[in-house]
Amino acid sequence: MWTDWIPAGVAVAFITGIISIYGVRQNRKTATETNKLNESDALIKNLSAEVKRQDGRLDKLEETILRQGETIDDQGEQIRRLQTREWSLRRYIYRLIDWGRALGGEPPEPPTDLNL
Repeated sequence: MWTDWIPAGVAVAFITGIISIYGVRQNRKTATETNKLNESDALIKNLSAEVKRQDGRLDKLEETILRQGETIDDQGEQIRRLQTREWSLRRYIYRLIDWGRALGGEPPEPPTDLNL
């Protein structure tokens, strides 16, 4: 009587074991895939935060460059005004030298850095 159930019990135990092993493998596979997805999500979040940070830095750099461009333009205009003023002063100095010579005088030597 009990011997009739032994082959069936062994078969059920074997099938149960196979199913359990398959279930464990599937659970591991699912856990591995879940871990990979979680790692991917974390990486995406980190990269997204880094992109936002870099965007902020780029915005600040762009503002700095614009301000520097304006400063350079202002300085260029100031240089042009100074050059124009220098040439006007040089012409005036030459006229004064000529006027002094015409009156019979000899003007003093100009400073060496004046380059007349």
